[in-house]
Order: sequence, then structure tokens, then C-alpha cells
Amino acid sequence: MDLKKGKQMTALTPSPILSSIRNGMLVKRFHTQSILREDTVGHHSANVAALIIWICHPSYPSSEILCASILHDVGEYWTGDTPAQVKWGSKTLKDELDRLEKVGWKNSGWNDPKFDLSTDDERMLKFCDIAELCLKCIHEIELGNKTVLDIGNRCIERLDGMLNSSPLDSRFMGRANNLVNFMEGVLNASEHETNWRGTLQV
Repeated sequence: MDLKKGKQMTALTPSPILSSIRNGMLVKRFHTQSILREDTVGHHSANVAALIIWICHPSYPSSEILCASILHDVGEYWTGDTPAQVKWGSKTLKDELDRLEKVGWKNSGWNDPKFDLSTDDERMLKFCDIAELCLKCIHEIELGNKTVLDIGNRCIERLDGMLNSSPLDSRFMGRANNLVNFMEGVLNASEHETNWRGTLQV
């Protein structure tokens, strides 16, 4: 889509904003990687929201963070899905991609949707965003695709660093650490071809 025009409409989605959201959900992830099960922004976003709900249980997350989790990658409709490790390695590139996404949102009629997230919610969203990527890698590995092992290990490094430097709300740290330890155990077992008998507590 031309960023300067941006207002694509169809018979099924007469609103430019709704059209942008729906098309954004169809953006393919892992397009530079061989995977066995297709992953889209829609799949990823729903799973990020589910992770947030699980970590917060038995309390409930705010509507703001759930909305942000659903829409956080829709802007990739205008830029494509740049691999996470590439953005982690270049702040300049990430900033430019963020700028182009804002241009796309503006041209769709929604001037870069923002959500009133607390600092704790922002950390939670970022944590679950990366954790969901790691879980996708684990799912692929369970299906026999070990080519994503390196991506999974990089996710663990990022998550460990994040929890050490910017911990989540104390109510959720136990479950978050348990999740990271569980995923790391699965990845290590896969890498060394050993059986993993760890459990993830609810």
C-alpha cells in the first residue's frame, strides 16, 4: 500500500481504520524463517493477550493493556514484519519503522492509536510480546523444526535481562520467572536432545 494514500476500502470493510486493522492482522511473521505452521500478527496478538490474562490471573488485566496487546503490531501492515532480532540490533532501524507505522495509521484516519498504559503495563506488554515469540519457537520445535532454536534462545536472553533490569509488578514476578525457566528448560533439552520433565505451574 502507498503510505501517502493509505485509505484502502473494500465491500467487507468500508472503514479505512477497520480495513487497516484487519489487513494488519494478516501480516505474516517469520517470513525470513522456515516454519511448519504459519504465524500471523493476528495469531501472535491474540496469544499475547492470552498470556497477559494468564499472568494476571486470578485478577484481571486492564482493558487498556488488552487493547494495546491486540493492536501493538497492526502497524506492520505498512512496514511488514521485521524480525525481532534485527530491531533489537538497531535502534535506528526500529525508530524509523515506528515512524512509518505512525504515518500509516495517520493516513488510515487514526492518528497513531495510543493507550494510557502504566509503566507496569508497558513492561507486562513487552514481556508477553517476547515470551509469545519464544513459545511460538517452542511449538515449532515440538513439531520437529529446530531451525528456530536460536531465536528462542535469544528471547530467553532478552526476557532474563528484562526481568532483572525492569521487573514486573511483584504480584506477577513469580509466574513470569516460572514461565521463563520453563521455556529455557525446554530449549536446553531440545538443543542437547535430552528429555525435559519440567512442569509449568498454573
